[in-house]
Amino acid sequence: MLLGSFVLGWLISYLTYRVRKQKITALEANLKAREDQLLKLNRDYNQLKSEFLTLQHEKSELEDQLSRSLHEKENLVHGIWEGKPPEIIPEQSTGDIQNTKQKQYEQTYNLTSIEGIDEQVEMLLHDAGIHSLIHLANSSVDHLKKLLEKAGDAFKDYNPEFWPDHAKTQPK
Repeated sequence: MLLGSFVLGWLISYLTYRVRKQKITALEANLKAREDQLLKLNRDYNQLKSEFLTLQHEKSELEDQLSRSLHEKENLVHGIWEGKPPEIIPEQSTGDIQNTKQKQYEQTYNLTSIEGIDEQVEMLLHDAGIHSLIHLANSSVDHLKKLLEKAGDAFKDYNPEFWPDHAKTQPK
C-alpha cells in the first residue's frame, strides 16, 4: 500500500509538473511574441518619428520659401525688381529723382506702352499675375487669349497676338 501511495503521489507530481511546464512553455512563447511585437512597434515608431522630423524640416523650408516669395512680391509692388540693388543715380534734385524713378517704374510695370493694351486690359493682366513687361514677354499668346475669353464680351475685340513680342522689344 505504501508503494501504491508512493507511485500515486509520484504520478500526480509528474502530471502536475508536465501541465505546469506546458503552461510555462506557452507563456514563454506568448511573451516572445509580445516582445517581437514590441520591437516592431518601436521600429515603426522610430521610422514615423524620423518621417515626422523630415516633414517638419520640409515644412520649415516651404515656409521660408513662402516668406521669400512674399518678400519678393512686396519688393515688386514697391518698385524693387528681382532683388537687384537700386541703380546709383548721380546727385540730382528731388524732382529729377522722382521723375527717374517714375520712368523706371513705367518702363517696367506700365503695360499700356504695348500697342493694343489699354488700362482695362492692364488691370486684367495685373489680376492674372502679369505685372511687368518681363511677365508679359514670357506669357504665351494662348494664355493671354484665354484670359481675355474668361473676362467676357468686353474683351472679345482685343488681340494679344503680338503683345509678348512687343514686350520683349520694350526698353527695360
